[in-house]
Amino acid sequence: MNNMKWKKWISTGLSMIMAVSAFALTAPRVRGAEEKPTEPGLWITEIYQNDVKREDLFDNSSDHMEFVEVINTSDRSVELGSDYTLWYEYPSGDAYVMKELTISAPDGSTAVAPGETVVLWSQRTDLGGEEGASYASEAQFRQAMRVPSGVRVYRVSGQNGFAENDRGFALKNSAGEVTSYYHYNSTTDAVTADGLAVSLRIPDFGSNMLVYEAKKPTTAGLVYAGQLNGQLPVSAPANLTPEGVYITEIRPNDSNRDGQFGSGSNDVMECLEVYNTTGRPVDLNAEYELVYRLKENSSKSLPLYRLTGSGELNSEGCILPAGTAAVLWCYRAEALAGSYDRYPTEEEFREAYSIDGDVPVYVFTAQNGLGNTLRGLELYRKEADGGKTLESWYFWDGVTDLKDNRSVELRVNPEGPEMLVSRSQVTTNMGQVSAAQVTFPADDGSSPELTLLDGRTSVEQGQFLRIPYQFSGTAAMPVQSITLFYRTSRMEKDTSVETTSFAIYNKWYAFIPSDVLLHADYVDYYVKAANAYRTTTTPVRRIQVDHLDDGQTGLRVNFPTDEAVSGQVAVTAKDFSGTAQAYTAQVDGQELNLHPSLELGAFFTPSSPSPTGG
Repeated sequence: MNNMKWKKWISTGLSMIMAVSAFALTAPRVRGAEEKPTEPGLWITEIYQNDVKREDLFDNSSDHMEFVEVINTSDRSVELGSDYTLWYEYPSGDAYVMKELTISAPDGSTAVAPGETVVLWSQRTDLGGEEGASYASEAQFRQAMRVPSGVRVYRVSGQNGFAENDRGFALKNSAGEVTSYYHYNSTTDAVTADGLAVSLRIPDFGSNMLVYEAKKPTTAGLVYAGQLNGQLPVSAPANLTPEGVYITEIRPNDSNRDGQFGSGSNDVMECLEVYNTTGRPVDLNAEYELVYRLKENSSKSLPLYRLTGSGELNSEGCILPAGTAAVLWCYRAEALAGSYDRYPTEEEFREAYSIDGDVPVYVFTAQNGLGNTLRGLELYRKEADGGKTLESWYFWDGVTDLKDNRSVELRVNPEGPEMLVSRSQVTTNMGQVSAAQVTFPADDGSSPELTLLDGRTSVEQGQFLRIPYQFSGTAAMPVQSITLFYRTSRMEKDTSVETTSFAIYNKWYAFIPSDVLLHADYVDYYVKAANAYRTTTTPVRRIQVDHLDDGQTGLRVNFPTDEAVSGQVAVTAKDFSGTAQAYTAQVDGQELNLHPSLELGAFFTPSSPSPTGG
């Protein structure tokens, strides 16, 4: 990969197979020798380059908590500054250039041990003044970013803060080769936003990091196995049942209930579900704190209440029995006063979701509605020393995980407090939790079985590519996801798509759209299946795109049949001379009426060679 990159351009025009093909300003990079299968090393796993204002802490409005997170997946210790260097990419004129950043540590050592995660923090000493007042101390950074105590924090200098959009970071080895690279937000706020980070995962080929989670609260110092592409081992915990209280379902986008309550477009039954896996009752207010989050430094505590028979709120006795779920209702009776004819009762709320009578229902009032997109809920366990520990959290995007009148079901994560998606966009099932949601999968050591079933080597231009495959897992380790990766001759990096559950006669299918293939010479693809702990990847296959017009000159005439015909027959012709001359056609001396038409329809085909390979 070269340091100089192309600036992004978009050219959208009508491109027809019967007309001139689209063109590119620059020759796209194809999969080459530099894109060998990835090997263990140092990788960029999170970028947080757009911090929020913290004028309540500091005497200025600058960004103080920006960082890049790296992990060493190799079996040897590496030194930042010699074995690997960190580079910052930015636009300059019509190109992109990189500059090396300096990494330092208070004790002088910038080593990263095997398996270690390190946070590279942009401490803003360039702002001058006093540490802790004009710029953040390490203690303030650790507290704000919730950095685990055992994770080392190194300083980054040479760039006074990171720009919000259209920038990149790269790691280079001692030979000057880029080994890990990500260019963020070529389109403004595409994968990060003010106060929200992007987490990255290691690719199968090359150095371009893939998005693991976009626009999520930071997890500085915590890297999940799903980001590491199998480069570090992961297995089931010894205890498959965690001890605590966990968020197991969220419904922040309620259906319209105006016909029943006269509530207009206001959502009046938004809610979430929590589950107690401990062997004792838990006082939710005394032992836990529920928090609603928009982004970093923007959250609020949500005390819980019981609804009394008279409709009053009582914070005492919000008990969650052992081995039981509770439903927490976003109660907006006061906040929406005057905006409804009557507000739902607890009985009506229970009836709407078929909540059993032995499942507690508690309410919170401190938040006037749960946002449909890019919002989160966190559950903290209160400690005896006055501190608190994040035990369960989830931040929804409202697109892939839930939608209007549908919930996201969550399951516990063996690696940390962030809940995993068990089922997305499901019918709300408040009060009912499956064992799989609150226990870790047992590890039988198996990997998914995955086989491609089509031996084709080409596809006709204008057609989509259908990719049949079969997969299987074990009872303990079922296949949880299947992903298609593909790259055409016009792309700079792979595109990944989660395949849908589409099967015909025991064959499953993934698809590459026809517009993606239209102007390509070929497409490379492979498929990856994952269970809870391991993945299986097929070999890369190359499919040539057979262009309809390859080698054609003069006039091509198409007859729809090679048999004797009578009556009316449609005949088409296409001119490859490019002269745009007038044509006539005769049959038995009689001139025919000619009508221009499109061949195989038409496509709008955006083209964008860019640092992101979009």
